[in-house]
Amino acid sequence: MQRFKQQAQVKSDLGSKIFQVLRLLRPKSDFARALFVLCLLFAAMAAAQPVPTATMGPGTTICAGSFGTLSVTLTGTAPWTLLWSDGFPQTGIPSSPALRQVSPAVQTTYSITTVTDATSASNAGTGSATVFIVALPTATVSGDATISPAGSAIISVALTGSPQWILTWSDGFVQGDIISSPATRLVSPAATTTYTVTDVVDRFVPNTEGLECHNTGTGSATITVSTPSQTFSGMPNTSLGQASLSLDLDNHLVISNIGASGNDGVSFALGQAQFGAVHLAPLNLSPGAFVQVTAIGSLNATLNQPLGSVTFTSATSGVNIQFDLSSVGAFDAFIRIDNGPTQVFLGQVPGNILEVVGAFDCFIPPVRPEGGTGVSASVQLNQKLPITIPGGPTVTGDRIVYFTNNVPIMPDYISEISVTGAGLSQFTLESEALGLFDFPHLAAGSAQLSAANNQLTVSNLGATLLDGVDIEVEEAGVVQPCFLVGLAAVPLSGVNEQVHFAATGFVCEVGLACSASPTSFGAVDLLATGSGFNVNVDYSAIGASMVEVMVFNAGVPVGSAIVPAGTVGTITAASPAPSPSPARSSKPRELWRLA
Repeated sequence: MQRFKQQAQVKSDLGSKIFQVLRLLRPKSDFARALFVLCLLFAAMAAAQPVPTATMGPGTTICAGSFGTLSVTLTGTAPWTLLWSDGFPQTGIPSSPALRQVSPAVQTTYSITTVTDATSASNAGTGSATVFIVALPTATVSGDATISPAGSAIISVALTGSPQWILTWSDGFVQGDIISSPATRLVSPAATTTYTVTDVVDRFVPNTEGLECHNTGTGSATITVSTPSQTFSGMPNTSLGQASLSLDLDNHLVISNIGASGNDGVSFALGQAQFGAVHLAPLNLSPGAFVQVTAIGSLNATLNQPLGSVTFTSATSGVNIQFDLSSVGAFDAFIRIDNGPTQVFLGQVPGNILEVVGAFDCFIPPVRPEGGTGVSASVQLNQKLPITIPGGPTVTGDRIVYFTNNVPIMPDYISEISVTGAGLSQFTLESEALGLFDFPHLAAGSAQLSAANNQLTVSNLGATLLDGVDIEVEEAGVVQPCFLVGLAAVPLSGVNEQVHFAATGFVCEVGLACSASPTSFGAVDLLATGSGFNVNVDYSAIGASMVEVMVFNAGVPVGSAIVPAGTVGTITAASPAPSPSPARSSKPRELWRLA
């Protein structure tokens, strides 16, 4: 009704104005007067058409990075074109209301600058709409830990946003109704597992009428499941205290979960051996941290006694090295420091031995009789570092040995070596060895070593020549010209079963440095034939064209020959009956001899 009244008023005003124009212009003919009136009517009717309108609807609230919908109510003739306040042109709008999806990075107010309809009439829009932004919640996971089988650990999630939160974990577990940060979760994985948060949502954002914002969590927590015992480098290892054992990608033994008690670490068994050794990966000692290596064995037939220890403690400018042989009655020791093949220090010192300047790297501390009269330990640095000796010069050392010749109590044997520490995140064993017959032995391949009653047992032998034992034949820097290896009964009953003896070493010339890498000297193979075995010999690498081979069976010679490199004829050697274990002082039983 209002629109009709407006149009009537326009027509009334138009008639009055046309009459006034005709009076002024006074056209001379009726045709001219009619045409002129018609033109004025068309122009007036075009001017009297209504203009389009655009009215902005309400604003909205969105999660950061998501989209919100804005609505504009339109009047006029479709289709419409809108020009928004942010410069966005929206064309070809077929019906009212017009909708637009927006995703501003910050809070933004939108309005319509111009609306144009199909008649090309245009107008300014009215109203405005504000889009409010809610920050996404965050969830940062932490809490790496090492546990034993069937153990548990607590992992943590730091949260931002508005409670209550709901977390969806990488293992599918949903943790809801969280009202405070940080949130915690108790986990007990059966195997090593890394936990992350795949979705975090805060359900009750204030003043948003049920808006829920989702996000992906950051960080992770890896729970390593270890075993209290790990076979590594041939030895069965047992965790000490609360420590956990695991193997890394390089098959090194990692000792973690070390507390402040100093009792957390690892022990590897020797059985009954003269000495043992461990080799640690590079390790920097933080203030207050220490690592202690202890030999444990039989003392006057009393088992599980500490026989001696060496301790590495962080110092202001390096690492202090201390020893303790008080259990065997020794309160001082001789120190020898070797720089490569050169001895640079030899002296007697009490108590606190010396300070190693620089980063603490790796060491090999065997504990063994020294000349049959005491216990000693050896330290080998991963790289040549300056070592400050009290009252002496600063040298570059790569081997430190301490030993004593005044031990009132002689140990019977060493049964295990323990490595403990405090103030450490973890440490890593790279290798370990045991010693019989005054020589160190290292497992080769996947073989495992153990010792009892002065006998070395090699087990877990596979189908290749890589599994076995490396036996050191060096004594005081001189390779023994004749070295004997005693084996228990080896029946070699199955065809192609084989025992392989390979000799390698460093080539040295008088007055010159030794070769940088070991050289193959030769090999002897015992190959089963079903009724005995063939002996294959090849020592041509060192120029030996003729080699004397002697084969013993339970100490009884069963064959010998001086032969060129090649194959000796079949030697029948039936397996002997088991013999009593030799006394500690007896020599190993001969099986073959090269001279």
